[in-house]
Amino acid sequence: DELARNPFRMFTSMLVTDDRRFFSPELQTRLDAFLARRMLFPPELRALAQHSIADGGLDDADAQVFLKLAVDAFTLSSEPVDAAWYAELEAISSVAADIGGASSTHINHLTPRVLDIDDLYVRMSERGITMIDAIQGPPKWDGPDVLLRQTSFRALAEPRRFRDESGEVTEGALRVRFGEVEARGIALTPAGRDRYDELIGGDAAAWSAALPHTELGFLRAGLAYFTVTPTGREVLRNGSPAELVFDGVLAATPIVYEDFLPRSAAGIFQSNLTAEGTKDDGVAGTRRDAGWLSDVMGTAVSDPYDLYAAQQKASVEALPERLRAALH
Repeated sequence: DELARNPFRMFTSMLVTDDRRFFSPELQTRLDAFLARRMLFPPELRALAQHSIADGGLDDADAQVFLKLAVDAFTLSSEPVDAAWYAELEAISSVAADIGGASSTHINHLTPRVLDIDDLYVRMSERGITMIDAIQGPPKWDGPDVLLRQTSFRALAEPRRFRDESGEVTEGALRVRFGEVEARGIALTPAGRDRYDELIGGDAAAWSAALPHTELGFLRAGLAYFTVTPTGREVLRNGSPAELVFDGVLAATPIVYEDFLPRSAAGIFQSNLTAEGTKDDGVAGTRRDAGWLSDVMGTAVSDPYDLYAAQQKASVEALPERLRAALH
């Protein structure tokens, strides 16, 4: 219900400072010290957040203060950027410079959801806006939208102040805030995701040959998640959810995919930054998985398939008894 009212998602970039492909032990020490000195969220904002958690919300006055402080925390800072430090990180990775090169954080991009991403891509290009090379994700085909398709336009050069090693402050510019656009489709089951992984990179003809062309077909094949609700139709026979949908007894609503595009979560971020950077491919990267993240956060990271399946199951369990009894 909350996502239906306010369909925004948050993607937080994490800088893995102990990844030896990018950062030497000496640079990691300096980078960790730099990051440790930052205070991204002021004490008053953190105190209000704790108060909200403890009391289940804030009164109107505190809520207004909380919103202002939260927005201010993500404002592009006017504090001068250490030019040498930023350049040192940018030579390794533009992503590292963007995350760890300044004394504050910022919103990197916003991502509106649209209904026709192909039309948007053409119209934005016609307006002279620099788009990335292609729409990422599945091709445009004659079946339902699945998972996610996304594209973005180039970050604008925004004025920033820089401080050099002598302490002199000069005017410059950085490209750090770009625009992304997405078109979201149906959340796929593990079987549907296997089919997706087999097809990704193929053209529309391959997709059309390998997948059902209707939402009901996806439901019949167990390839996607749906919620079901009664239609009020009285004619009833025993059958599967797909059969009762086909009979008009149930209405099926696709569950929207809420995760990132597989295999390119950071790709669209990287494509909008300036430098290619350098890394040592002879060194193993640092592993970060859901188990590690669960330990750091102190709470379990949910399996998305479990969440989608729970939504689907809850809709079935909410059906009147006579409809539940007809399902097999």
